[in-house]
Amino acid sequence: MDFVYGTGTKEFGSNTLAVNAPLRASVANVSDGEKFTVNNAFNAKSTSAAFYTIQNTLIFPVFLQIHKYDKSALRQAIDYVMNTPADDVHISKTVGKGINPQERYYSAGFPEFLTAYKNANAVNQKIDATQSEIDSAVSALYSAYSALVLKGADYTRTNALLKVAEVYYENHPSYLEEQFQNLVATIDSLDNDIHLLAQPAVEKQNTKLEEALNHMKLIPADYTELEEAMAHLPEYTEYYYSPETYSVWKTLYDEAALIIEFETISYYDQELVPLKAAELLEALGNLEFADADLEPIETALALVVYDAENYKDASLYEAWAEKFDAAFAYSQRTDINVFNNEEIAALALELTNAYNALELKDADTSALVNAVALYAQINPADCEAESYAALDEAVSQGMAILERDDLTILDNGEISQCAATILEKYFALEMIPADKTALEAALALTPEYDAENYTYETYSAYSSKRAEAQELFDNDKLYFSANEEINAVAEDLTALFTALTLKAADTAELETALTLVPALSQEDYTAGLYAEYTAAVEEGQALLAKEDLSILDNEAIALSAKRITDAYNALKMDGFVFKVSENSTAVIDRENGFIYGLEEGTFNLDGFVDCENCDLVYTETAGGFGTGTKVEVVRKDEVVETFYIVVFGDVTGDGYIDSFDVSLLSTVANFEMDLEEGSAAAFAADLDDDGFVDSFDLTILVSGANFETEIAQNK
Repeated sequence: MDFVYGTGTKEFGSNTLAVNAPLRASVANVSDGEKFTVNNAFNAKSTSAAFYTIQNTLIFPVFLQIHKYDKSALRQAIDYVMNTPADDVHISKTVGKGINPQERYYSAGFPEFLTAYKNANAVNQKIDATQSEIDSAVSALYSAYSALVLKGADYTRTNALLKVAEVYYENHPSYLEEQFQNLVATIDSLDNDIHLLAQPAVEKQNTKLEEALNHMKLIPADYTELEEAMAHLPEYTEYYYSPETYSVWKTLYDEAALIIEFETISYYDQELVPLKAAELLEALGNLEFADADLEPIETALALVVYDAENYKDASLYEAWAEKFDAAFAYSQRTDINVFNNEEIAALALELTNAYNALELKDADTSALVNAVALYAQINPADCEAESYAALDEAVSQGMAILERDDLTILDNGEISQCAATILEKYFALEMIPADKTALEAALALTPEYDAENYTYETYSAYSSKRAEAQELFDNDKLYFSANEEINAVAEDLTALFTALTLKAADTAELETALTLVPALSQEDYTAGLYAEYTAAVEEGQALLAKEDLSILDNEAIALSAKRITDAYNALKMDGFVFKVSENSTAVIDRENGFIYGLEEGTFNLDGFVDCENCDLVYTETAGGFGTGTKVEVVRKDEVVETFYIVVFGDVTGDGYIDSFDVSLLSTVANFEMDLEEGSAAAFAADLDDDGFVDSFDLTILVSGANFETEIAQNK
């Protein structure tokens, strides 16, 4: 066997190259566990202008032990359980477990299989696995694979069909024996032990069972009585009988014929046959002669649609009216039947002749004229050819009617119908919609930023044009001929979108921040803080130097201004300490700029705060050292922080809680005067800490001033 077990490197002088090569060896007839010692010698050479030499280096022994193992069976097992295909499920229900087993197909054994499979892969990847470990992994994997139990197939449809079959079993004597035995044989052949991968075999069984159910047929009854009843027919033809009674008989007769032809009554329902026969004979006996056919008279009577003033000759109308009254009186008689039809026809003819003698006034063509006028307003280019041709044809017919010189009031129906047809074709026109593709694309170009980020001129022009474009886009009455206008608006909208211009950036805050210059020299500050300040200033200057600044840069500008301001304030605070003294009750409220927690009647902050490398400068109120006294923290002649003294309950600012404070707070609580919002006096007066100065605070102050309670100086 050949193997590579390392590399060796040797360097010679400053002008020679390093040699780096793998160390190789070869041995034969190796046994498991056999040990070897390999001696390595490195040869080196060097050259110069004067000589060439080769020298041997030291020999370095390497000790090796060879181990042999065979993983072929393990790899074969892994490949088998993951890649062995199942049998064809359409041929046999005896199907293998399938390629790459999945948990959803198995009712048992899958967790154990997954564990064995993972272990087999781990052993396969293990470099120093023993043959015992390999053999054990192979055995465990095959065992787990063999133990996998497939889930059963879905028999829901089969069970439903068997429920239907139960009905046929219960009524067995009513069905033909051949079909019933076929159903029994089909059910007996069902296999109820098919697993999930062979589901198509179950479906095939279902199909066969469904076919057997569909072939079940009842045993027919004896139809002799019904056939005898059908042999009795009416004396006259259908014309002489009333439609109601004849229809009843004919329906029963046809039903009887169908029963016999298709054998729809089984012997199980034999009692229905004489009942059907009796119904048919009863209907035959109930046949009645038809009423007289008054349709000719009624038709003639119906010819009169218009009033007398619609006719030109009044005498002809009166003659017609006389015959109309006679015909109407005859039509109201109750003693006539079908055998009076000839007399009825004669009366109807006389009335019709009188009607035809009437000369009607001219026709009303206004509706047709209006319908044709609608056609004239249509642009043919906007219409689909076939629908326009249909309208054009209807209009041509209308024009032909209008060109006739024999129109009368009787033609009003035709005229109206033609007008209606034109309108129908008009409203059925398939219009060619306008092509709004370019307009839709232009409307899809929405500004990247909100309206307030753009200049008024460019955005108002864009917005106005967009509204116009949207109105066109929403108008479903625009057709092909409007394409030129639509495309022009789309082009304008696209141009105005492209021309949108962002507002200029607001640099005032940054410019103000850049004016903040430290009061002291660089050497007076901590190097890191000063470097941070310098970097912030340089960043702000670089930002202002940008040529393409816009409103979108406002956030970055504000952040840069804040960084400069924060760095500047950090420099102001550098090198000194102003804090509450140890065991002091004082509170330095830097958020609101107040110092409180002091004793009533205090004259300074000694013992309450520590001020290292700084001085405190007091500016007392008119009443002395009390609420509202200004405290400035000064470092090297620079005021770095400013606070105001607060003594809760001391509203007058003299440092004491007394009747003067009660008097002043009373005027405030009674809305006679106000304390400046956010002031030290307002903060000192809000004794219940609810954010308001009112009668509740006054109650607390009165109690404190009267020494009934003590007003707390801490919140």
